[in-house]
Amino acid sequence: MLDVLARQHVTVKKYAMMGMGKKDAMPEVARSLAAEGRVLCFDEFQVGLAWAELGSLQQVTDIVSAMILRQLLERLMSFGVVCVMTSK
Repeated sequence: MLDVLARQHVTVKKYAMMGMGKKDAMPEVARSLAAEGRVLCFDEFQVGLAWAELGSLQQVTDIVSAMILRQLLERLMSFGVVCVMTSK
């Protein structure tokens, strides 16, 4: 998620410098990730609201991250990326 947020930040700054205002950066972020691979795997993936990170457990701990993740996954799948997620 940190990589996605970093890419989003860079893209938003690029759009601002180009005079494009507050254009949605997620399509470009998803496109760049899709160019790097066609399968995205999450092991022990959970979405929650207030749980702490446990070891290698991947968690989304706030509603804003969950909303960004939803947009990202929708865009990735629209670019043909297969998402595989496991959970207990």
